[in-house]
Amino acid sequence: MTITLQNTQLRLKIVPQLGAGIAGLEVQLPEGWVPVLRPTPATAIQSGLASRLSCFLLIPYSGRIAGANFGFGGQRYRLRPSGQDGNSIHGDVRTRPWEVVERGESGLLCRLHSRSFADFNFPFALGAEVGYRLEGAGLQVALRVWSEDERPMPVGMGLHPYFLRQLGQQEAQLAVRAERYYPTGPDLIPAGPAVPVPQSLRFSPPRRVGSQQLDTTFTGWDGRAELRWPELTAQLEADPIFSHLVLFTHPSGALAIEPVSNAADGFNLMDRGVRSGVQVLQPGAELRGSVQLRFVGL
Repeated sequence: MTITLQNTQLRLKIVPQLGAGIAGLEVQLPEGWVPVLRPTPATAIQSGLASRLSCFLLIPYSGRIAGANFGFGGQRYRLRPSGQDGNSIHGDVRTRPWEVVERGESGLLCRLHSRSFADFNFPFALGAEVGYRLEGAGLQVALRVWSEDERPMPVGMGLHPYFLRQLGQQEAQLAVRAERYYPTGPDLIPAGPAVPVPQSLRFSPPRRVGSQQLDTTFTGWDGRAELRWPELTAQLEADPIFSHLVLFTHPSGALAIEPVSNAADGFNLMDRGVRSGVQVLQPGAELRGSVQLRFVGL
């Protein structure tokens, strides 16, 4: 079942049974409804291919975990690899069915409990909620993750939206200010702490991505990013808990602009004493934050 939220300016499609992810976001332009996130094929929803969604949720961590294992509190924890490279990636909620808790014309709240799934790929019990709300030309996505475990637990969260780089014939300019990034090798795993961003990875002043290939985690950003098409600007603003930003150029041409709370392999970085954005929740504690997406020019 796909749930549609719509007002006079935005139309949002959500798939609760597929990670409560987004299957489409369109804006009303003079020529009609125009997608700004890459559309999700109906066959992908039917087949449970969350990686084909317009946007999916990253809980209880974002990015890769090297070798699908991590250290925390003096112990090693092993996960099931979820990629051909032997790593685990992007947590374990994007393919799970979520419960619809509240539904209205402009809002939707969904919830998940990890203990509902015997094969949940994380060694700590947690709960999660996502709330979507349309307000004029804006979309708010609110995430909440809380511990349902008896032990302290590491956690991260984020969003993985895929934006269309072109509306019509022109590619958007990307505007982002970030101070540091995590260098990686071919395995895309950070070797250590973040370092100053080189000129080749700067998007201030704004510029087009063009043919540049990105799969890069930044930190020290101000929580704001923009895509500027000639007829429309998408403004993303994230709460401070989303201390990291991932830029990823998909082979399809879409651009992922991902506000996240932790760096790739953040659990292992933290275990080595590197600040990575990972939060430690005590039993019953929670992590929450919102991302606002506004469209200027409608």
